[in-house]
Amino acid sequence: MTLGQQPQSVVIIGGGLSGALVALQLLQERTRPLRLSLVERSHAIGRGVAYSSPLPCHLLNVPVNGVSLRRSEPHHFLHWLHQQGHDQFTAQSFVPRYLFGSYVEATLQAAQQADSLPLDSYEDEAVELVPGSPGVGVRLARGQVLMADRVVLALGNPAPGSVAIANRDFYRSHRYIDSGWSGQLEAVMGQGRLLLLGMGLTAIDWIVALHSRGYGGEIHLLSRHGLLPQPHTAPQDYDPAWWTEPPPHTTLGLLRWVRRQVVWAAQQGYGWRAVLDSLRYRGQALWVRLPLAEKQRFVRHLRPYWDSHRHRIAPEIGEMVTALRRSQQLQLHTGHLINLEERGQGVVVTVCPRGQTTNQEFTVEAVINCTGPQFNYAKLADPLVRSLLSQGLMTPDPLGLGLRASPTGAVYSAEGLVSPWLYTLGPTRRGELWETTAVAEIRDQAEALAQEILGVGVAVAGGAG
Repeated sequence: MTLGQQPQSVVIIGGGLSGALVALQLLQERTRPLRLSLVERSHAIGRGVAYSSPLPCHLLNVPVNGVSLRRSEPHHFLHWLHQQGHDQFTAQSFVPRYLFGSYVEATLQAAQQADSLPLDSYEDEAVELVPGSPGVGVRLARGQVLMADRVVLALGNPAPGSVAIANRDFYRSHRYIDSGWSGQLEAVMGQGRLLLLGMGLTAIDWIVALHSRGYGGEIHLLSRHGLLPQPHTAPQDYDPAWWTEPPPHTTLGLLRWVRRQVVWAAQQGYGWRAVLDSLRYRGQALWVRLPLAEKQRFVRHLRPYWDSHRHRIAPEIGEMVTALRRSQQLQLHTGHLINLEERGQGVVVTVCPRGQTTNQEFTVEAVINCTGPQFNYAKLADPLVRSLLSQGLMTPDPLGLGLRASPTGAVYSAEGLVSPWLYTLGPTRRGELWETTAVAEIRDQAEALAQEILGVGVAVAGGAG
């Protein structure tokens, strides 16, 4: 495919954090004419699923100083909060997520005004890409076709997949909520016993929302490993230079290596959180150098433990969860889900507890899928994803955690060729970078991607991390 004539045209598919950051970087970096379009299903730009919740109880999972949109200004978000009259927050505050969404939206609007370049937003869904010469057509669900020289897949986190059970007809029951929030919180407030499938951040969101609305029934959680996200504690400055021992190239070796670091750090007065936080900044480099078989071993055996300790929750939310467990309103079940069957006014849940061979049953009144995103793109029903896979324009990574892409974010075709016009960033790159879902990582990827598209040329994201 050859590039179209100036001005260069870029279409960003997805208006959540990833898409907004690419648009922001393109506006800030451009030195030549540019036509910039953004396609987003919802009317809000920069929020996506993560930051669209209007509930004050849904807090960021990192403090204010960890989510600046400008790498050179770590307190940019804090200054914005104070400008909006939120003087009560400090750099270590865990603020409502809707405030961060407003911050992203306001920062992008300010960049548009400073650049005097319109960002054409389309409240629609991209369903197909049609390569041509020159340019590529981006077909929208309502029939419009946008022409582009470059296309960015800023797809964010996919919806969760359904857990395999014996009676898959249950997933059509009104007692099952597959994902999402619109109106569904109110629908379960009158139910006396709920089951949340999964114990990750999505489950925590539901627990917090239910508690904030005064829900008084039992909340049951089920997962195979029984691991809740750990709460944050006061930050500690742990110097990564203390990692003097070369990291190994195997999953077991890495586990032992980290454990030794935790023991050594404890002797110096540091907690395990400080060690993991220092590891995060080398996470991409450590992941990239692992052989595929070792990555598969990590995902199979260590991923739940990593997610529980790495993706933590605000301290106040951790205290709330602990209190709910002590009162037994919140009950945890560790095991394998066998079946869900609607009987009378409830749902019979059949579980094989971890370490046992005999199934157990209990009854709830509604089931909510909180298993987290379905990262295997080969299993997604999204029309654009299916179209791109069927055309061979992109291919899932070998781990089934995202898409194959070059270090700059250029997508690999099914033939193993790097696309000259199709790019991606953020959660779609988890299989190849692992650490790629936090604001800092997505911000750096967006910067590198924008400069790649504009032909500026920089060191790419996904190196040392």
